[in-house]
Amino acid sequence: GAEAGDTEILENGGDTSYLVVFSTPFTYFGRTYNITYVNNNGLLTFSQAIPETNPYTFPAYGDEDYIAPLLTDLDDLGIGIYSYQEYTSGSVLTRATQDINQYFPGRDFTASWVFVATWDYVLTWDMNAITVQAVLISDGGFSFILIHYGDCAAIPTAVGAGYDTIGSTDYYQIHYDPNGGYSIPILKNTTNVGVPGRWAFLVYNGPGRTLIKVMC
Repeated sequence: GAEAGDTEILENGGDTSYLVVFSTPFTYFGRTYNITYVNNNGLLTFSQAIPETNPYTFPAYGDEDYIAPLLTDLDDLGIGIYSYQEYTSGSVLTRATQDINQYFPGRDFTASWVFVATWDYVLTWDMNAITVQAVLISDGGFSFILIHYGDCAAIPTAVGAGYDTIGSTDYYQIHYDPNGGYSIPILKNTTNVGVPGRWAFLVYNGPGRTLIKVMC
């Protein structure tokens, strides 16, 4: 939150996006970006704002790279907050370094840059609370993303979660339900790294290295 130095965006009841210029470029499956759009619908995009709230199953075979911690209708009628912060030093980098070396051993990784986007108790049309977070981590060579799930109340709107790339050359679907997010409370208990509510992915293996594709 603001007390930790986050830039907070107060919701106004509409579909909104916020452009963030990175201090350090982030490479995502071979494409390097200097900006991201933090969209209030639970989506990070890199080339344009996409505030629409209609999730789609992965692979989408579209023309955008994006990370979707929880793509759904997060319009909160002016009550919730979504926020972001960038880190280039301090305890957040230390923790990111420890986590990545635990989840992806053998790389001698030291984080030099972390970007955190949080959708904190953004309320949907029926006033349920949802807390999700996306974390981008880099050492200038390797790139990783973490997705965190806190409380996610059941909602009646369609939901999608995971990541996708241009042409869906790489993608991963954590969750998708076109009929409503009635099962999303379980997300805080799901994981691919042994920590409930946390998902971790290698999204760039460094120049000259082949990235093993992970698809679901």
